[in-house]
Amino acid sequence: SPDSLTSFVNKQYLQFTGASPEQNLGRGWLERVHENDRQPLIESFLRACNNRQDFRGDFRFRRADGQYRWVLDQGVPWFLSDGTFAGYIGSMIDITEHLEAQRKFQQLNAELEQRARERTAELEAAVKELRHEIAERLRAEQALQRSEASFRCLVENAPYGVFRCDDSGRFLEVNPALQQMLGCVSRDQLLARNMWNDVWQSPEARASILER
Repeated sequence: SPDSLTSFVNKQYLQFTGASPEQNLGRGWLERVHENDRQPLIESFLRACNNRQDFRGDFRFRRADGQYRWVLDQGVPWFLSDGTFAGYIGSMIDITEHLEAQRKFQQLNAELEQRARERTAELEAAVKELRHEIAERLRAEQALQRSEASFRCLVENAPYGVFRCDDSGRFLEVNPALQQMLGCVSRDQLLARNMWNDVWQSPEARASILER
């Protein structure tokens, strides 16, 4: 009604509240609104009513079994043919399950975001550790290369013969001094020979090595 009093409720509304029509008319319905929501609801509704604006609000409303349910209350101004404001036509919908589903969705979304953050942190830590391991390995390889280069320089410039061969006596590495000791024209010529069969068994070569 124009004075913001309820003048009609339908059968579904009465079934929801479990109260008589008389108990729901006027401002009787406000008694069923949760005490923490009542005053903000009154202020919001009167503000819309004074400005002849649409009203929309959600609040806790006591059901017939005494349980408070979240409801969405919506109303639109009703004007007579001559433009006179005649009150509001409104509807009320139970949105408890919707809000609970929304809450669960938000909770699940927050959990997924937290898991994503944790997983991202784990991956970042793993990448950081991997980069550290790669850097350490690279430094070790560079140090080994420098060491091998120094050793090879010493071997190549040593005044005495240095070689490396396998179990069969096949030369794998030789230095210039050994090449000169054994009278080979080239390194390839020496590498083609066998330590046991061609060098050590040769009296001249063996003597040359022992003398040096």
